[in-house]
Amino acid sequence: MKTLSVDQVSLIEERLLFKYKIKYEDFRNEIVDHIACEIEEEMDEGVSFEDAYEKIRINWNPKLISADKGLFKGIPQLIKNQLDTDFKKIEWKLNIIGYLVAFGIAIGSKYIGMNLIMLYSSLPLVMGFSVLLTYKQVKNLNDYRFDYFKRKALFILSQSVVFTLLLLFFSWLWNKEGSTDVYLGGIVLYSFFMNCYLLIKFYKYFKHGRLNISF
Repeated sequence: MKTLSVDQVSLIEERLLFKYKIKYEDFRNEIVDHIACEIEEEMDEGVSFEDAYEKIRINWNPKLISADKGLFKGIPQLIKNQLDTDFKKIEWKLNIIGYLVAFGIAIGSKYIGMNLIMLYSSLPLVMGFSVLLTYKQVKNLNDYRFDYFKRKALFILSQSVVFTLLLLFFSWLWNKEGSTDVYLGGIVLYSFFMNCYLLIKFYKYFKHGRLNISF
């Protein structure tokens, strides 16, 4: 089996840095290893290094490109797609749980005198404090998955704050607790549960020390 030279491996890494701007060394090394192995397999079939590299590069291109703007700017599609898939598996469940809990709280408040406004207003504060503590713990973890979770957590936290303010506004406007409180409260609770899920993921990845990438 043919083996790439040090210069050829260095060339692959340089091209990854130049074209895809893959900034994290661990992830970049894994990509280089995979690409190098695939190139070597092509070269065993008699293909030149440059032709083999171009073929493999085309295959990897959709996985390594990243958005130029938006919430997940700079995160390779390979990582984003994996984590988006993870979220789709849990997001709808957390959404349902959030609304069921909100409905139960709204019904229960009529009998036990629970202050819904105080309850829902406290959740973003709890989430914000938890997120800050988590960032302090894992701030030295340099990985695209950490970047993804950090941005996702802040986005969900921001959503929760917005919907909490809307809930407060409608409650003040109508001076009653009706279906709108249940609707907005469900979103706030969904955001709370989603951030809890994110924080668990943060600690899980941090505990293992290194984020393995599936190809």
